[in-house]
Amino acid sequence: MLVEGAVYDALLSLTLILAAWRLVSGDAGVSEAVRPSATKAAVVGGGIGLASGVIGLGGGIFLLPALMLGRWAKAKEAAATTALFVWLNSLAGLVGAGVAGRLDLDPSLLFPFVIAVLAGSLIGSRYGSKSSSQKGVRGILVTVLILAATRRALGILQLG
Repeated sequence: MLVEGAVYDALLSLTLILAAWRLVSGDAGVSEAVRPSATKAAVVGGGIGLASGVIGLGGGIFLLPALMLGRWAKAKEAAATTALFVWLNSLAGLVGAGVAGRLDLDPSLLFPFVIAVLAGSLIGSRYGSKSSSQKGVRGILVTVLILAATRRALGILQLG
């Protein structure tokens, strides 16, 4: 079951706005992270997988807010965990597509993005680990969530 078009954009926008609102309105700042039980982690992980499968989006967009809102990780830990999750998930997808013979990469398109992502990753990881506070990382997350939701909402209204 895959949701497409305006319904996809609306569901994604609402989910992103809800996550941003919860991060801003609640005390999502964690001074001491409390690890979830295996059962709770499995239930939340299953929910993230279900939501991701329904809207056809990677689970990282849901994982980071879940880690922070559940008070299971500090902002920087949540960001690092999510980055690793997304990287491993992407690698698994590439391997799976390659094994199935459906890997179609255009080096002329891929190369500029690889360079930009590497540069952005180096700058972002240095900023996140050396300069930014937990509150700063949370602020960046809220900003990204709102920008992504706004972009989707404008797409629904055909303004973007």
